[in-house]
Amino acid sequence: MYKYLFITLLFLSLRADAQGLANAFDVASYKHTITYQDYKAVFQLQQTDFYSNKPETDKNYYWYSNNQIKITQGGHSGRLLNGNYKAYYLDNNLKEQGIFENGLKNGEWLKWTPQGKIYEKAYFKEGVLHGPFYKYNALGNIQESGNYRNGKIKGVWKSFLKPDSILLTHYKNGVIYTPKVNLLKRILTKKQKPVEETKK
Repeated sequence: MYKYLFITLLFLSLRADAQGLANAFDVASYKHTITYQDYKAVFQLQQTDFYSNKPETDKNYYWYSNNQIKITQGGHSGRLLNGNYKAYYLDNNLKEQGIFENGLKNGEWLKWTPQGKIYEKAYFKEGVLHGPFYKYNALGNIQESGNYRNGKIKGVWKSFLKPDSILLTHYKNGVIYTPKVNLLKRILTKKQKPVEETKK
């Protein structure tokens, strides 16, 4: 009885160890590191250099070849970055982090100064700026903010010039425009006189 129990436990232990080894050498989870003169990048790649979708000509693809990360508009000639990406300054402070999907930036991307202060937060959708965008000053306060849609600024862009001064710029499809003032709305929202004054 104990003999069979021992054999069963041994079998389960070996199986768990084998799964752990398989995960440790899983190509999809393997991280590459490149050290440049002033920073290092840690990233993941697609399992093969084959990409089934045709690259889009207006998008920048990040790919790996000859121990370098390349950026090419509308194409690639190597294995695409795919998964988590982190760049570090030489003192191991974070420089940049985000996620690649098939060579394109996706989701939230953050950038830091060498002193560890965040200076940019942006959102991407399939390699194109899409969503909120924030730029920060040296003190970590928001300097600029706005929204992108499909790579173009949309809506109101705020530039914080001073603590009590904000410049508002209106964009439509990436082009600055001056919003029209609705005359009827101005008349209807015209400041009413207090009730006491109207009785006199």
